[in-house]
Amino acid sequence: MRYLIRLSIAITALATALLGAPAVLAQAAAPTSGADHAVFVQTDDPAGNAIVAYARHNDGTLTFAGTYATGGNGARAAGAAVDPLASQGGLVYDANHGLLLALNAGSNTVSVFGVSGDALHLNQVVASDGPFPASIGVHGDLAYVLDAGFAGYVQGYRIAGGKLHPISGSQRSLGLGNGNPPAFLQSPAQVGFTPDGSKLIITMKGNGGGSVYVYGVSADGRLSSSPAITTVGGNAFAFVFDPAGRLVIVNAAFANLSSYTVNSDGSLSLVSAGDQQHWNRCAGAVARGDGNSGRG
Repeated sequence: MRYLIRLSIAITALATALLGAPAVLAQAAAPTSGADHAVFVQTDDPAGNAIVAYARHNDGTLTFAGTYATGGNGARAAGAAVDPLASQGGLVYDANHGLLLALNAGSNTVSVFGVSGDALHLNQVVASDGPFPASIGVHGDLAYVLDAGFAGYVQGYRIAGGKLHPISGSQRSLGLGNGNPPAFLQSPAQVGFTPDGSKLIITMKGNGGGSVYVYGVSADGRLSSSPAITTVGGNAFAFVFDPAGRLVIVNAAFANLSSYTVNSDGSLSLVSAGDQQHWNRCAGAVARGDGNSGRG
């Protein structure tokens, strides 16, 4: 299956330089199947989070289609001028189940919407079981939420009947020392699965000392007791898997990309580092290929 993933990142200084002034960048999800003529944008408003829906036309133009309250509140990471959650994956479309999953960082909840074209129906608001949910990853009927506040946590869910069902005993602490809200350049950035679903990946920005945490995923959906940790530097931010199954990470501090092989023990082996082609003033990456995007 063809997929297109847009990994949008924001660093305060870079965003100000590119945009000319501070602005709010809400995370967006563009469904790749099913509701393939719609775009959904999350406001992350602390007074009441909402999803703004747009119909997408064949020429690429958008038309406003409606606004849907998530039933929760947004929030802003400390020091965030552009990207409120300082993360990738705060709004995810699960094509397999026809669901839009939205994170409410200010109320520590996840909103689950049924999707019909450019229209949404709120199915559920469920606790994220941790502070400041910032990213969610999906593989098959399994989802994991990354909570970025305080020590940092990941919490697992099964997807069934249009809702998320917490998996008992699945939560893991990342052992961080963040505040709540977490600091923009120090908080975890993204959670997602390897293409085969056997491992859960978490990137840590680390204020220039970025790292990647890799947990094993068991058949019951629970994680290994502790992660394999690889230091990669460069404010490890958004990531995607390329068609060859290699992990490609955005190094936000250096505005470049690095790629890795994920080994069976969860360690990473460097394939290429510091690719800066077209990246001197770039704040994102696009990957195309055949395989599982990690969204379902």
